[in-house]
Amino acid sequence: MSSWIQDVRAEDIVAISSELGVRIKTGRGRGGFVNDIYVRGMTMHTMRWVFWMTGNYGSRAYNGYDPNALPVIRNINYRDMAADNVTMAAWLEGIPDVAGISSGVVPQTCEVLPDQGPEKRKTCDFPEDILPTENDENEFPVIAPLPSYGGGRDTEGGRFNSLIFGTNLANVTITGYNAIIDGQGDLWWQKFRNGELNYTRLYLIEIMFSENVQMSSLTLINSPSWNILPVYCSNVIVQGITILAPGTSPNTDGINPDSCTNTRIEDFYIVSGDELRGSEE
Repeated sequence: MSSWIQDVRAEDIVAISSELGVRIKTGRGRGGFVNDIYVRGMTMHTMRWVFWMTGNYGSRAYNGYDPNALPVIRNINYRDMAADNVTMAAWLEGIPDVAGISSGVVPQTCEVLPDQGPEKRKTCDFPEDILPTENDENEFPVIAPLPSYGGGRDTEGGRFNSLIFGTNLANVTITGYNAIIDGQGDLWWQKFRNGELNYTRLYLIEIMFSENVQMSSLTLINSPSWNILPVYCSNVIVQGITILAPGTSPNTDGINPDSCTNTRIEDFYIVSGDELRGSEE
Protein backbone atom coordinates (compact mmCIF):
# COMPACT_ATOMS: atom_id res chain seq x y z
CA MET A 1 0.00 0.00 0.00
CA SER A 2 1.21 3.49 -0.81
CA SER A 3 -0.41 6.95 -0.63
CA TRP A 4 -4.07 7.77 -1.32
CA ILE A 5 -5.34 4.61 0.38
CA GLN A 6 -8.35 4.62 2.69
CA ASP A 7 -10.69 2.15 4.41
CA VAL A 8 -8.95 -1.15 3.66
CA ARG A 9 -9.95 -4.26 5.64
CA ALA A 10 -8.03 -7.52 5.33
CA GLU A 11 -9.22 -10.53 7.34
CA ASP A 12 -8.57 -14.26 7.72
CA ILE A 13 -5.35 -14.51 5.72
CA VAL A 14 -2.76 -17.31 5.67
CA ALA A 15 0.72 -16.36 4.42
CA ILE A 16 3.55 -18.88 3.99
CA SER A 17 7.23 -18.29 3.16
CA SER A 18 6.76 -14.62 2.30
CA GLU A 19 8.78 -11.58 3.35
CA LEU A 20 5.98 -9.89 5.28
CA GLY A 21 2.26 -9.74 5.88
CA VAL A 22 1.45 -6.04 5.47
CA ARG A 23 3.62 -3.22 4.12
CA ILE A 24 2.79 0.48 3.87
CA LYS A 25 5.19 2.72 1.91
CA THR A 26 5.18 6.50 2.24
CA GLY A 27 7.69 9.34 2.07
CA ARG A 28 8.30 12.99 1.28
CA GLY A 29 7.00 14.03 -2.10
CA ARG A 30 4.33 11.36 -2.17
CA GLY A 31 1.70 13.40 -0.32
CA GLY A 32 -1.76 11.92 -0.02
CA PHE A 33 -2.89 9.80 2.90
CA VAL A 34 -3.07 6.27 4.25
CA ASN A 35 -6.10 6.08 6.54
CA ASP A 36 -8.25 3.46 8.25
CA ILE A 37 -6.38 0.23 7.56
CA TYR A 38 -7.63 -2.79 9.54
CA VAL A 39 -5.87 -6.15 9.42
CA ARG A 40 -7.35 -9.01 11.46
CA GLY A 41 -6.83 -12.72 11.77
CA MET A 42 -3.60 -13.32 9.87
CA THR A 43 -1.69 -16.59 10.24
CA MET A 44 1.94 -16.51 9.10
CA HIS A 45 4.60 -19.18 8.66
CA THR A 46 8.30 -18.52 7.98
CA MET A 47 8.33 -14.78 7.35
CA ARG A 48 10.41 -11.76 8.34
CA TRP A 49 7.74 -9.30 9.51
CA VAL A 50 4.06 -9.21 10.30
CA PHE A 51 3.80 -5.46 9.67
CA TRP A 52 6.28 -3.04 8.07
CA MET A 53 5.58 0.65 7.57
CA THR A 54 8.13 2.91 5.90
CA GLY A 55 7.96 6.70 6.17
CA ASN A 56 11.06 7.45 4.09
CA TYR A 57 10.38 5.37 1.00
CA GLY A 58 12.07 6.79 -2.11
CA SER A 59 10.12 9.47 -3.98
CA ARG A 60 9.73 9.75 -7.74
CA ALA A 61 9.76 13.08 -9.63
CA TYR A 62 6.47 12.89 -11.51
CA ASN A 63 4.85 15.94 -13.14
CA GLY A 64 3.78 18.28 -10.39
CA TYR A 65 6.11 16.59 -7.93
CA ASP A 66 6.39 18.56 -4.69
CA PRO A 67 9.36 17.50 -2.54
CA ASN A 68 7.70 19.07 0.49
CA ALA A 69 4.43 17.14 0.18
CA LEU A 70 4.02 14.93 3.24
CA PRO A 71 1.61 12.00 3.54
CA VAL A 72 -0.79 11.78 6.47
CA ILE A 73 -1.07 8.36 8.09
CA ARG A 74 -3.87 7.68 10.54
CA ASN A 75 -5.66 4.76 12.15
CA ILE A 76 -3.58 1.74 11.17
CA ASN A 77 -4.78 -1.28 13.17
CA TYR A 78 -3.74 -4.90 13.28
CA ARG A 79 -4.73 -7.67 15.67
CA ASP A 80 -5.08 -11.43 16.19
CA MET A 81 -1.83 -12.40 14.51
CA ALA A 82 -0.56 -15.98 14.82
CA ALA A 83 3.11 -16.27 13.88
CA ASP A 84 5.33 -19.33 13.39
CA ASN A 85 9.02 -18.70 12.65
CA VAL A 86 8.51 -14.96 12.13
CA THR A 87 11.40 -12.63 12.94
CA MET A 88 9.54 -9.52 14.15
CA ALA A 89 5.93 -8.55 14.76
CA ALA A 90 6.19 -4.94 13.59
CA TRP A 91 8.78 -2.55 12.22
CA LEU A 92 8.22 1.18 11.88
CA GLU A 93 10.97 2.61 9.69
CA GLY A 94 11.43 6.37 9.35
CA ILE A 95 8.12 7.06 11.08
CA PRO A 96 8.77 8.53 14.56
CA ASP A 97 9.54 12.24 14.78
CA VAL A 98 9.10 12.89 11.06
CA ALA A 99 7.51 16.32 10.75
CA GLY A 100 4.07 16.16 9.17
CA ILE A 101 3.79 12.39 9.29
CA SER A 102 1.72 10.81 12.06
CA SER A 103 2.14 7.07 12.44
CA GLY A 104 -1.20 6.33 14.13
CA VAL A 105 -0.38 2.65 14.48
CA VAL A 106 -2.32 0.62 17.04
CA PRO A 107 -0.88 -1.27 18.76
CA GLN A 108 2.69 -0.04 18.89
CA THR A 109 5.54 -2.32 17.85
CA CYS A 110 5.54 -5.58 19.74
CA GLU A 111 7.53 -8.77 19.81
CA VAL A 112 6.28 -12.22 18.91
CA LEU A 113 5.89 -14.42 21.97
CA PRO A 114 8.42 -17.24 22.44
CA ASP A 115 7.54 -20.76 21.41
CA GLN A 116 4.59 -21.96 23.50
CA GLY A 117 3.72 -25.10 21.62
CA PRO A 118 2.02 -25.69 18.26
CA GLU A 119 0.98 -22.04 18.00
CA LYS A 120 3.18 -19.04 18.72
CA ARG A 121 0.63 -16.34 19.21
CA LYS A 122 0.85 -12.64 19.95
CA THR A 123 -2.48 -11.09 20.88
CA CYS A 124 -2.55 -7.45 19.79
CA ASP A 125 -5.21 -5.47 21.62
CA PHE A 126 -7.71 -3.85 19.29
CA PRO A 127 -8.54 -0.17 19.87
CA GLU A 128 -11.95 1.10 20.86
CA ASP A 129 -14.08 0.56 17.80
CA ILE A 130 -17.44 -0.83 16.75
CA LEU A 131 -17.61 -3.98 14.68
CA PRO A 132 -21.12 -4.14 13.19
CA THR A 133 -22.74 -7.43 12.28
CA GLU A 134 -24.37 -8.00 8.92
CA ASN A 135 -28.15 -8.14 9.32
CA ASP A 136 -28.65 -9.88 5.97
CA GLU A 137 -29.17 -13.56 6.75
CA ASN A 138 -27.80 -14.49 3.32
CA GLU A 139 -24.35 -13.45 4.57
CA PHE A 140 -24.29 -16.27 7.14
CA PRO A 141 -23.78 -19.94 6.19
CA VAL A 142 -26.27 -22.45 7.56
CA ILE A 143 -24.73 -25.16 9.74
CA ALA A 144 -26.09 -28.23 11.50
CA PRO A 145 -27.75 -28.00 14.92
CA LEU A 146 -25.56 -28.68 17.93
CA PRO A 147 -25.10 -32.46 18.30
CA SER A 148 -26.69 -32.62 21.74
CA TYR A 149 -29.67 -30.47 20.70
CA GLY A 150 -30.92 -32.58 17.80
CA GLY A 151 -32.60 -29.59 16.18
CA GLY A 152 -32.70 -25.83 16.06
CA ARG A 153 -34.11 -23.61 18.80
CA ASP A 154 -36.10 -21.27 16.55
CA THR A 155 -36.91 -23.82 13.83
CA GLU A 156 -36.59 -27.57 13.31
CA GLY A 157 -33.70 -27.27 10.86
CA GLY A 158 -30.17 -25.91 11.01
CA ARG A 159 -28.86 -22.62 12.32
CA PHE A 160 -27.02 -19.59 11.05
CA ASN A 161 -23.28 -19.63 11.70
CA SER A 162 -22.30 -17.42 14.65
CA LEU A 163 -20.53 -14.12 13.99
CA ILE A 164 -17.36 -15.27 15.80
CA PHE A 165 -17.13 -19.04 15.54
CA GLY A 166 -14.44 -21.64 16.15
CA THR A 167 -14.27 -25.39 16.67
CA ASN A 168 -11.58 -27.87 17.73
CA LEU A 169 -9.23 -25.13 18.88
CA ALA A 170 -6.65 -24.78 21.65
CA ASN A 171 -5.39 -21.65 23.42
CA VAL A 172 -8.05 -19.25 22.14
CA THR A 173 -8.03 -15.57 23.18
CA ILE A 174 -10.78 -13.11 22.20
CA THR A 175 -10.13 -9.69 23.73
CA GLY A 176 -10.15 -5.92 23.20
CA TYR A 177 -10.18 -2.58 25.00
CA ASN A 178 -13.95 -2.84 25.44
CA ALA A 179 -14.32 -2.89 21.67
CA ILE A 180 -18.00 -3.05 20.72
CA ILE A 181 -19.55 -5.86 18.68
CA ASP A 182 -22.98 -4.77 17.49
CA GLY A 183 -25.25 -7.67 16.56
CA GLN A 184 -27.87 -5.34 14.99
CA GLY A 185 -30.53 -7.65 16.33
CA ASP A 186 -33.64 -5.59 15.49
CA LEU A 187 -34.29 -7.26 12.14
CA TRP A 188 -33.60 -10.73 13.55
CA TRP A 189 -35.97 -10.17 16.50
CA GLN A 190 -38.69 -8.94 14.18
CA LYS A 191 -38.38 -11.99 11.92
CA PHE A 192 -38.43 -14.28 14.96
CA ARG A 193 -41.62 -12.71 16.30
CA ASN A 194 -43.28 -12.86 12.87
CA GLY A 195 -42.30 -16.49 12.29
CA GLU A 196 -40.28 -15.55 9.20
CA LEU A 197 -37.05 -17.40 10.02
CA ASN A 198 -36.11 -20.58 8.18
CA TYR A 199 -33.22 -21.34 10.54
CA THR A 200 -32.21 -20.59 14.12
CA ARG A 201 -30.71 -17.15 14.75
CA LEU A 202 -26.95 -16.76 15.06
CA TYR A 203 -25.06 -16.12 18.30
CA LEU A 204 -22.38 -13.44 18.61
CA ILE A 205 -19.57 -15.67 19.93
CA GLU A 206 -19.56 -19.48 19.80
CA ILE A 207 -16.60 -21.77 20.51
CA MET A 208 -17.04 -25.56 20.22
CA PHE A 209 -14.93 -28.60 21.18
CA SER A 210 -12.04 -26.41 22.36
CA GLU A 211 -9.76 -26.02 25.37
CA ASN A 212 -8.06 -23.12 27.14
CA VAL A 213 -10.54 -20.48 25.96
CA GLN A 214 -10.37 -16.88 27.24
CA MET A 215 -12.71 -13.99 26.45
CA SER A 216 -12.32 -10.56 28.03
CA SER A 217 -12.76 -6.78 27.76
CA LEU A 218 -15.55 -6.73 25.17
CA THR A 219 -18.90 -5.00 24.90
CA LEU A 220 -21.60 -6.98 23.08
CA ILE A 221 -24.80 -5.20 22.11
CA ASN A 222 -28.07 -6.20 20.42
CA SER A 223 -27.25 -9.83 19.75
CA PRO A 224 -29.74 -11.60 17.44
CA SER A 225 -29.97 -14.36 20.07
CA TRP A 226 -27.52 -15.65 22.70
CA ASN A 227 -24.39 -13.56 23.20
CA ILE A 228 -21.70 -16.05 24.26
CA LEU A 229 -21.87 -19.84 23.85
CA PRO A 230 -18.89 -21.98 24.84
CA VAL A 231 -20.02 -25.54 24.13
CA TYR A 232 -18.23 -28.87 24.68
CA CYS A 233 -15.19 -26.93 25.96
CA SER A 234 -12.78 -27.19 28.89
CA ASN A 235 -10.81 -24.57 30.82
CA VAL A 236 -12.94 -21.56 29.91
CA ILE A 237 -12.46 -18.07 31.40
CA VAL A 238 -14.89 -15.27 30.55
CA GLN A 239 -14.33 -11.96 32.34
CA GLY A 240 -14.79 -8.23 32.01
CA ILE A 241 -17.68 -8.43 29.52
CA THR A 242 -20.52 -5.92 29.10
CA ILE A 243 -23.68 -7.21 27.41
CA LEU A 244 -26.55 -4.89 26.49
CA ALA A 245 -29.89 -5.57 24.81
CA PRO A 246 -33.46 -4.27 25.27
CA GLY A 247 -35.47 -6.01 27.96
CA THR A 248 -38.00 -7.03 25.31
CA SER A 249 -35.45 -8.66 23.00
CA PRO A 250 -36.08 -12.41 22.65
CA ASN A 251 -33.53 -14.96 23.93
CA THR A 252 -30.62 -12.54 24.28
CA ASP A 253 -29.02 -14.61 27.06
CA GLY A 254 -25.72 -13.28 28.37
CA ILE A 255 -23.51 -16.37 28.53
CA ASN A 256 -24.61 -20.00 28.24
CA PRO A 257 -21.77 -22.46 28.91
CA ASP A 258 -23.02 -25.80 27.62
CA SER A 259 -21.39 -29.16 28.43
CA CYS A 260 -18.22 -27.38 29.60
CA THR A 261 -15.76 -28.24 32.39
CA ASN A 262 -13.57 -25.92 34.50
CA THR A 263 -15.43 -22.74 33.59
CA ARG A 264 -14.95 -19.38 35.34
CA ILE A 265 -17.25 -16.39 34.74
CA GLU A 266 -16.59 -13.08 36.50
CA ASP A 267 -16.85 -9.29 36.32
CA PHE A 268 -19.92 -9.02 34.07
CA TYR A 269 -22.40 -6.21 33.46
CA ILE A 270 -25.49 -7.54 31.70
CA VAL A 271 -28.80 -5.98 30.68
CA SER A 272 -30.68 -8.33 28.36
CA GLY A 273 -34.04 -9.76 27.43
CA ASP A 274 -33.46 -13.20 28.94
CA GLU A 275 -31.15 -15.10 31.28
CA LEU A 276 -27.99 -13.36 32.43
CA ARG A 277 -26.19 -16.66 32.75
CA GLY A 278 -27.51 -20.10 31.93
CA SER A 279 -25.83 -23.48 32.31
CA GLU A 280 -26.60 -26.50 30.17
CA GLU A 281 -25.46 -30.09 30.50
